[in-house]
Amino acid sequence: EAADSLAEAACSRVLQLVSTAQSNNKTCSWPMTCAAGLSCTSALTSTITKNGGSRAYIAAKTGGDTMIRLQAKLRLERTRFEEDVFVGHCVLSVLESLVYDNVRLPGVRQGDDIGSENDDDIVVQGRTIHGDELRISATLAAARDQTAILREAVERILSGKDDAVLILPRAKGYDVLQSVHLPPHCLILPGSFNPPHAGHIALAQSGSESMDACDMILFEISVTNADKPSLPAQEVVERIQHFETHTDELAEGPCWGILLTDAPMFTQKVDCLVPRIVGNGPSELTFGIGTDTLVRLVDPKYYDNSNDEMLRVLSKLACHFVVGGRLEQKKPDATFVTGEEVVQKLPEVLRNKFTILKDFRVDVSSTEIRRSLSEDEEEEEESQ
Repeated sequence: EAADSLAEAACSRVLQLVSTAQSNNKTCSWPMTCAAGLSCTSALTSTITKNGGSRAYIAAKTGGDTMIRLQAKLRLERTRFEEDVFVGHCVLSVLESLVYDNVRLPGVRQGDDIGSENDDDIVVQGRTIHGDELRISATLAAARDQTAILREAVERILSGKDDAVLILPRAKGYDVLQSVHLPPHCLILPGSFNPPHAGHIALAQSGSESMDACDMILFEISVTNADKPSLPAQEVVERIQHFETHTDELAEGPCWGILLTDAPMFTQKVDCLVPRIVGNGPSELTFGIGTDTLVRLVDPKYYDNSNDEMLRVLSKLACHFVVGGRLEQKKPDATFVTGEEVVQKLPEVLRNKFTILKDFRVDVSSTEIRRSLSEDEEEEEESQ
């Protein structure tokens, strides 16, 4: 239990340190999905004993679902120095298992896979030529059902266990961070992303370029909605998985992730996320939004139908907004709206909260994409 707790604490701490390094302009990519907490607790003998009896427990934990534990019972007559060396090899073996997603037992040519009560776990045990008994158990995220990982993340929000969960893409799947730490310079794009499309990606890239510094881009999906029922878990999972079609485009910019929250209103987003900013830097958020969201943001309807209340709430929000225009499908003609007109109607003290991306324009509609996908599905069904 001590080794597990140490690994958990070390993992949480390393993510904070990496974020702090980034905010101090040191060379560091935040967040490092390979960052992990590594720990060892042991009871080793100070003098040579005939039957050994020393033992060690090693644990490693990533920011996602990967957890590795190694238990060692030492049987050989060793000096304390020799025991330290062997336990050191055990620690390095756990680290290798973590890096290569494959369990490794030091000094054991072929361990016995003894299975586990949990289908997601790998349990291997073996004995060295000197009689040391080793047992390693591992929950490897890459070996798990990735859809199940995402569904569990969504369920944590729906059940109220967490109000924010960070999902980071990996080469073989996802890491899910329940302990969310945000770098001081990140761009958050709230939306339903049904589905995510080129317009969202372009807004993320343009918004990050408009900032003095951007450590990370986060696509935020509020599982609950101010106007609608909560999203079904499977629907949220599918929207997350649709981001996989844009990984090449996103790889060209800052590191990115998907943020799940229980915060449909911007006041709730700020209350939920500002305390999670770590490192040196501004203690406010930057949101990337479209003009449709801008219109709702300043609509007194969401502030007890009070314009004064809307102005009061916006003035206190610890955040800034970058706004991308969009093509409004108004009859009889579609009109491109930049958001400048809406911002200019606000008091001057509030206008500084908004940056209009004047050169941004991507005429893509989620509604049109959904309609096209639906038509394609109908045509496929008819052909079958």
